[in-house]
Amino acid sequence: MHPDRKHIYEAVIKRMVTESLAEKEKQFAVEHAEDTDGQLIAYLRKCTMELQHSPHPKEIVGWQYILERFGTWEGALRRARIPRPYTPNTPSKFQLVVDEIALQQEIYRKKKAEKKQLSNQRRQQQENKKKTKSTV
Repeated sequence: MHPDRKHIYEAVIKRMVTESLAEKEKQFAVEHAEDTDGQLIAYLRKCTMELQHSPHPKEIVGWQYILERFGTWEGALRRARIPRPYTPNTPSKFQLVVDEIALQQEIYRKKKAEKKQLSNQRRQQQENKKKTKSTV
């Protein structure tokens, strides 16, 4: 892939990932608006068990809502009796982000293939029209 195209592709995927994760955050807030603090703490504990380590905020869906509800991430972790995370805060390596990148890359590939197929169909239709006109 040409370096310029690669840069554009990476920028598009990054935008898609950002938009998708933001939408998931909004959806979490809507779905959990009526949750008690105890339910959110249970969710945090579940995430901790799944990750097998204390989560950084951007490692889980719902971090913005949890932060809003508890004031600080450390406060939420303290209420859940979860130790502060020891791993570096590198969102590009978080499994949530890695999985979302893979998902968005697949969506991008499918959209691109569909677009190419439509383009080929239009081109074929135009060629057929030209052939029809030239025989008339």
